[in-house]
Amino acid sequence: MKKGLSKFDTYAIVIGTAGIGYLTYRIIKKTKENRAKKKSEKEREAEYKQFSTKEKLSFTATSYQNLAKRIYNAFEQNYGVYNSLFDSVNEKEIYAVFDKLKNNLDYLELKKAFGVKPIPTAFFRMVTDPVDLETWLNEALSTSEKLQLNKILKSKSIVIEI
Repeated sequence: MKKGLSKFDTYAIVIGTAGIGYLTYRIIKKTKENRAKKKSEKEREAEYKQFSTKEKLSFTATSYQNLAKRIYNAFEQNYGVYNSLFDSVNEKEIYAVFDKLKNNLDYLELKKAFGVKPIPTAFFRMVTDPVDLETWLNEALSTSEKLQLNKILKSKSIVIEI
């Protein structure tokens, strides 16, 4: 009589374990995203209340989403397996988006439209926690690029700094 598991049983156990591991990973990732999103929303609401009595939104909700996509694409199009090892953020596109903003509420709506996303890196994309727009910018831009971005914001009388 043969003892032990058959090849089929061994493969079934390995595949089943991998499947359970993947599902667990997805649940944990979604939980982290929801937690980060709630935190970001609370911060945004507090900031929004501060500026909403003095300022008005300059664009439609769709416009803010399009601007957020432009920023995301400025990062995403440049992050590949090799590009992430080099300085490859399209900062000119980011400057162009921020140059369109007119006040603090515009910035906050842009931040809301961007939401929270994992930072794109070549090797650790699956395990990075989702973060908001400011964290993306702080992680990806150099000190001089952040200074330039803050100069643009200041010229628009936007008091929030990156």
